[in-house]
Amino acid sequence: MNASRPLRVLCIDDSADDAELNVLALGRAGYRVETQRADREDAAREALDRASWDVVLCDYSMPNFSAPAMLALLAERDLDIPCLIVSGAIGEEAAAEAIRLGAYDYIFKNNLKRLGPAVDRALRDADLRRARRAIEQQLRASETRLRLLFEQLPALVVTTDTDLTITSIEGARLGALGMESEALLNTRIATSALIADESRFPVRRAHLKALQGVAGEYEMIWGGKTLQGHVEPLRTESGRIVGTISVAFDITERKVAEQRLTYFSQFDLLTDLPNRTVLEDRLVQALALAARHGDSIAVFAIDLDRFKEVNESYGRTSGDELLRGVGRRLRRLFDDTATVSRFGEDLFVILAIGLDTRELVEAQGRRIRDAFESPFEIRDSDIYVTASIGIALAGDDGSDAHGLIESAEAALLSAKQSGRNTWRFFTPSMLLSSVERITLKRDLRVAAVNDQLALHYQPILRASDGALAGLEVLVRWQHPSYGMLMPDNFVPLAEESGAIEDVGEWVLASACEQFVRWSKSGVKLRRIAVNLSARQFEGRDLRDRIAAIIERTGIAPENLELELTESAIMRDVTGAIATLQDLKRLGVRIAVDDFGAGYTSLSFLRRFPVDCLKIDQSFVHDLHEGSHDEAIVKAIVTLATNLGLTSVAEGVEDEAVFMQLRALGVSEVQGFYLSRPMTLEATTAFLTDNVAMASE
Repeated sequence: MNASRPLRVLCIDDSADDAELNVLALGRAGYRVETQRADREDAAREALDRASWDVVLCDYSMPNFSAPAMLALLAERDLDIPCLIVSGAIGEEAAAEAIRLGAYDYIFKNNLKRLGPAVDRALRDADLRRARRAIEQQLRASETRLRLLFEQLPALVVTTDTDLTITSIEGARLGALGMESEALLNTRIATSALIADESRFPVRRAHLKALQGVAGEYEMIWGGKTLQGHVEPLRTESGRIVGTISVAFDITERKVAEQRLTYFSQFDLLTDLPNRTVLEDRLVQALALAARHGDSIAVFAIDLDRFKEVNESYGRTSGDELLRGVGRRLRRLFDDTATVSRFGEDLFVILAIGLDTRELVEAQGRRIRDAFESPFEIRDSDIYVTASIGIALAGDDGSDAHGLIESAEAALLSAKQSGRNTWRFFTPSMLLSSVERITLKRDLRVAAVNDQLALHYQPILRASDGALAGLEVLVRWQHPSYGMLMPDNFVPLAEESGAIEDVGEWVLASACEQFVRWSKSGVKLRRIAVNLSARQFEGRDLRDRIAAIIERTGIAPENLELELTESAIMRDVTGAIATLQDLKRLGVRIAVDDFGAGYTSLSFLRRFPVDCLKIDQSFVHDLHEGSHDEAIVKAIVTLATNLGLTSVAEGVEDEAVFMQLRALGVSEVQGFYLSRPMTLEATTAFLTDNVAMASE
């Protein structure tokens, strides 16, 4: 029974008796009827205005109104109210016309027992119709939201059928890529004229694999932009593959940043000459070829005499112009088989192949010296400089790249000590270890045991607000005879002697213990950063040693950051990835130190499980707007941001550089301008003050 809900009925009938009969029939069907009668259009309009109705019962023909007119009124107002015609006999054509105009059913007045069931059906159908309409509205709203989302995403969303014909394409990048979706629909995914030829095969292969049920990745150049895509099979509810769906993001800016960093990592920006990394790589290759074919190899190390005086007298800009001029002259002295590189401030190193005799090498050394006899025209001034030259020959003076370069630099030092403006061939006596080196190597092995090592700490601050982000640990050696020694004076010797493992383990354990002591005293510190040497990193039991220190000291792994230089990681990329993954499983953070210093790690960076890039200080010291250094720093920051890494600038020494770094979006900074490395006592006071300020 339907007595639980009232039925609101609008009766359109000129007979009150007939209307009452309709109400009685519905009452017998179980309805509790509320009704109003109208027999004119104005009365019907008023009734529709004043109340809502569940059903309309309408006589077909009346003196002042009609069923077709009522149906037109309902349509005019877009009202979804079931309208049943309750009338005497009319022709079939009139009945059909009423149904066409929207009448739900036709009930004869002499057969009102059909009225109740007909109203039941009409109400059920109306409920279903309204529910379906609501669902359709929700679907349209969802489709609209999804379409708007796709249109705002910096990506393309493309679907194809099993023939790889594009069936839909959405995304905000359409306009930027010079595309219109209508022009791309019904074309093959890899045949668009906008796709670069070298991209067609990888795109097609990835989509064909998706049709076989295998998701894949691809990279393509489309419309002059670089996109990175992910493609999946498009399936029906039953799981049948009916096409592909792919999402491709525009990574053009990231690729440009990577290409710029690749260039920066291989070439000197001032002179456009290859840098140390490139020369060392080419020297390694040349030595390998020489071992098979017997080619002669010579390395020239060239340093300008009194270059500092040029900078002081004419200014750094003129000094830079001079260095560019020197680079051009040196390139003119050698053929295309040679590599002329810039190693440092005014140090150039040249790899020459095919100088078969010592006499030819010496003649080339003389040509280099003589090339400096004529002045360099710099900003309307003639600047005269001379150069000292060191020469090393493969085989006699070194069998590997590092040894040859070291020999050439030792010969260069000898040339300078001999009065400058000359050349010297390497001799073994130039590299003899001094008594001091031997003494320091010996004393290093007991420095930690004798309590001669001490830790200093340099704050790392957030660039955005200057808040403390962490501390970097720096080791000092209080030698009983030579006094306080900085790391540059003894860490290389520790590497050579093997003492670095003991020194490094002492530094790491001491830093972790101190961090825990600070934490227990109420000092809240996010992380402490400790450097790992290349030799430590290559040790077989590195993970176990660090795990033991973490367990012994009680430091939370996420509070410990291990810093490794690019060069240490790039010695053995495959082994480095495995070691880094082992360390990350401990829960520690990994930072790449001296990033951008000249090692071609960009193609591997995304494979390294690292958390932080520490920008090499050489790009920070003289940072200013519009400089090459600014371009490098900006590229590194962009790369770090895209990879979700923290960027840290080291060597911040003045406010202008700090403000420039902040504008470039560097995450964190450290350097003398912010704080010099501090002793334990000074650091504890600094941290205590920092906590006090944070609580105010």
